[in-house]
This record gives sequence, C-alpha cells and structure tokens, in this order.
Amino acid sequence: MVDIVNLGQVAQDSDILRAAWINAASRKLADLEQSLAVANEKLGTLQSQLSQAFQVTRSAGLTANVAAGTIKIGGIVASIAALSITCPDNSTSYVYIDNNAQVLVATTRPSGGYEIARVVTSGGQITEIQNYPLFEVRPPAINTDNFATIEYANSRAWQRIALARKTQDFPIPARDTYYRIPFEALEGNGFNTSGLFTAQTAGDFVFHAQIRVTTTATQTSPDMSAKLSLFTAGQEYAILGQTESARGDLTINASNARPLIMTAGQTADLRIYLTRGVQTSVRSDYSLVQVWKLP
Repeated sequence: MVDIVNLGQVAQDSDILRAAWINAASRKLADLEQSLAVANEKLGTLQSQLSQAFQVTRSAGLTANVAAGTIKIGGIVASIAALSITCPDNSTSYVYIDNNAQVLVATTRPSGGYEIARVVTSGGQITEIQNYPLFEVRPPAINTDNFATIEYANSRAWQRIALARKTQDFPIPARDTYYRIPFEALEGNGFNTSGLFTAQTAGDFVFHAQIRVTTTATQTSPDMSAKLSLFTAGQEYAILGQTESARGDLTINASNARPLIMTAGQTADLRIYLTRGVQTSVRSDYSLVQVWKLP
C-alpha cells in the first residue's frame, strides 16, 4: 500500500489518495480552466476580426461601405483601407477584390479576384446585402468543361504529320558517303518520293525511323555497319543511330531526342551512311519513317 501525494505517481488499486494529490489535481484543473478562458477570448477576437474584414454595409441610397481588411493576393499581403462604393440601381451586383487589390463592383460575376459580397438594389435603394465570410472567399472555379473533349486533348497531344514507307529496295551505292533514302508509299503531308520532307507549318518536329539494311555478300563477321542521320537544309542535324551486324542484317530504330524546330517550307531528310559492307540495300517493307509535330 502506497500513499499517492503527487500527480506524477501511478496509483494501484490498494493505494491511498492523500490530500496533497487532491489539492494538486484541483490546481491543475484551475490552470486548465484559465488557459481555456484565454484561448476562448483569443478565438472570439479572431472571429470578430474575420467577420468584420471587408464587411459591406448600407450607407445611403445606392452607396455602401466596405470595411478595411487584409488579404493575400499572388503571394503578397495587401492591406485595403475602408472605402465607399456605389452600386448600379435595379440590379444584382457583386463586390470583389481584383488581383491588383482594388475593390470593384460588377453586375456579372467576376472571372478573377475574390468575391466579398452580393448587393441587390431597387428604386434607388440597397435592398439586400449578402456578405461572404472571409474563410469562404475563393477565386472563381476554373472552367473544366472542355478538359475532357477530343479537341482539348488533340491540342496538347503530339500529331503525326506524315508517314513514309519503302516498297522497293534501295541499293546503297558506296561506303563512307551519305545517301538520302527515298520512300515510295506516302501518307499525310510533307514527304515526296525522293525522301525530302517539307514542313507545311512552323513547329517542333520529331522524326522516328526504322531502317533495315541487308547485304547479299558472303563475308566473315563483322560484315556490315551503318549510321542514320537527320539532315535539314542540307546540313546534318543529328545522328539518330548507328549499329553493326554480324549476319548481313541490321536495323536502326531511332528518333531525334531534341526536336527539330522548323519554319514553314523548311526541308529535312534521312540519310544512310555505310561504314562497312558491300552489296548492301535499304530493305523494302521493313523501312519507314514517321514525322510527329509537338504541341
């Protein structure tokens, strides 16, 4: 059996609570009660300040008074002094703070800023005022009606402008020289059969190519290597890929990671460069290029 005399002790069933423990508990409760009273007073003051900030009240005729207040706009805290406003007659008006911290009145709901009250007038008098509590003041909601439409998605998606495919083998005449790859089957806009692409409109373009090169020669490995480059206005813009093969067959599947910025009428083409091999050709059916335009 233990005498419990302070609040820090842990009591057991057989222990005795002494007067010292009861007095300490009473003092603790009194302290808590005092702290709650102070907190309630502060909350009351804050609630009063919140309810009075930007409060709109009747003055005379079509004139209303707007109380002073402080608001954060665009990351900046703005203090707005009390002022008077005049509302149009026979209408419903909206009182709001714009993004420049100006208090304005409009007969249509503002597309930006922060609404603080709605005012109704009739016969030269203000007949109704609906103040918005400060904690409910919010910027107008973003219109998301078009976010799920096909038009909206297309405006922000990559667009395939052209597709060019080979339907005939293209013999590579010699090594160590760039040769433009011609394409026979064309879709979309921009390509001609010589392999030259012309931009119809200005924009950022990505060329994604799959080019297969084969040889009919019998050699020891490695027997063939090549690289594929993107040219624009006759100048090399980027090496898209390079590889080699030990079995007389290689495929370069690559694109320009840095989009090519083109003006309307500017040209571009893909060129193959054979570094090793003989009797080689760009294969039909397996070789193609797609041109994509970024939003």
